[in-house]
Amino acid sequence: MQKGYTLYIHMEKPNRESGPHESAVISTMDGRPKLTDEQTWKDLKNYFAQNGSKININHLMKSDPSRFEKYSLQISTPEDGKILIDFSKNRVDDNALSLLLKLAKARKVEAARDAMFSAEKINFTEDRAVLHTALRNRSNTPILLDGKDVMPEVNAVLNHMREFTQQTCPVASAIYCFHDPSVLVGEEGYFGQL
Repeated sequence: MQKGYTLYIHMEKPNRESGPHESAVISTMDGRPKLTDEQTWKDLKNYFAQNGSKININHLMKSDPSRFEKYSLQISTPEDGKILIDFSKNRVDDNALSLLLKLAKARKVEAARDAMFSAEKINFTEDRAVLHTALRNRSNTPILLDGKDVMPEVNAVLNHMREFTQQTCPVASAIYCFHDPSVLVGEEGYFGQL
């Protein structure tokens, strides 16, 4: 069997008739207007108000045989096979997608992504870099922050976390402590309930 993953993106229907989730409303400290003040947000909200109830996934799939190809993307990974990202089964049509992409551009999502990967200080509440990429850097490629490789510190914290979890498991040969810490599994299998 071929290795790979499928990621389905689910966009919930709003609880109110007002359009896309209001929980996305934030005020920013980075100079951008509030999301609800963006013209592209207002356009998207108006489009949803006028067309949202008419967007039917079954109709979209039947009326456009190439919908899956248009609304999905496969990404090859170096070691784990392909990842399939599938938007085709969401209540999104070409107009809604176009408005969503315009909103992403207006909100500078690509620039924020690039800033995250380059360790810029995008966490403006704490004035620091987020460095999510460092936690997932299994190759230990240097990740520089202010000219210093942060990977030795990240690895030290990860090792400390591993030591802590191993010490908190009362059975010395236990490999995993599941969400229910009273159930232990070790190299020989199930150890039983505490």
